[in-house]
Amino acid sequence: MDPATLHALAAFPDQLEAFYATVPSTHAHWTPPSWDGIPSELLTPIEQICHVRDIEIDGYQVRIERALSEANPTLGSIDTYGLAAERKYADADAAAVLAEFRAARRRTIERIARLDAVELERRAEFEGYGPVTVRGLIHYLCSHDQQHLAGLQWLLGKIEAPTAEPSRDAAAVERITVLETERLILRHLHADDAPFILELLNDPAWLRYIGDKGVRTPDDARAYIRNGPADMYARFGFGLWRVERKDDGATIGLCGLIKRDTLPDVDIGFAFLPAFRAQGYARESAAATLAHARDVLKLPRVVAIVSPGNDSSAALLEKVGLRFERTLQLSGRDEVNYFAIDF
Repeated sequence: MDPATLHALAAFPDQLEAFYATVPSTHAHWTPPSWDGIPSELLTPIEQICHVRDIEIDGYQVRIERALSEANPTLGSIDTYGLAAERKYADADAAAVLAEFRAARRRTIERIARLDAVELERRAEFEGYGPVTVRGLIHYLCSHDQQHLAGLQWLLGKIEAPTAEPSRDAAAVERITVLETERLILRHLHADDAPFILELLNDPAWLRYIGDKGVRTPDDARAYIRNGPADMYARFGFGLWRVERKDDGATIGLCGLIKRDTLPDVDIGFAFLPAFRAQGYARESAAATLAHARDVLKLPRVVAIVSPGNDSSAALLEKVGLRFERTLQLSGRDEVNYFAIDF
């Protein structure tokens, strides 16, 4: 094998570790507002390094051995997002992942170094690529390395991108429609939604099960929108959305996705005004939100926290597929019940 490719393969573990170390610890699970332009699969920083590890071990190491031992085998591709969900990339320990990859790459290089000219020319059919030799597989592996270094750099560019203050002000947030269901429209919140927010956040059920956010005036409500949902739209591309009824345009509640500093995964949240409860609106909007998380945002897992005694919310979560996992203590809150769904 040519020295340049072997050198690039040997240098990659250090490069990967250095690039990942540049990602702020708060952004290991970060997703951009838009994935347009990313040069790799749509993976968060922690998912990038998990993917590199698994493609090394379950992908190229297996492909090379099969090409060496079988007559013109067909080498399948790997379902990136299915594997991310199955192996719970979002829960991975980055240091362990990087160590496992480093050891795997060492084995790969040792194997490649022993190959002779005849072995390097053995043939296979590579799904999505066509005919390939062992030498070609090694070049594709090197290309895959560079693709994910570029993916991490792209994510770093998005993380460091300046956000102009006007775009983070709820007054400047467009009336963006995120989802539609049979009866409902889910949109970004806007400063004009302050009266609705003021009413919802002072509803007894909100105060009992979610907590007092100190929203007492329209100005408080606008600040809540600006510093909560609108800020989250700008940073993550999702947040709590206004739920609007199609037939009359009434704003009836909130539903959406939240990224808390206190939880490793994105969680789903919902709350509705009293007049619109027990009519299936919460279930309809929650089911659509989960589908969006799975199919559009490509999240491998969504969780939820429920205060003890909030039996209706717990029952709704189970109806849309989440299952109780455990109780946990969040900073500044009483113990909560923790639900989750893996896609």
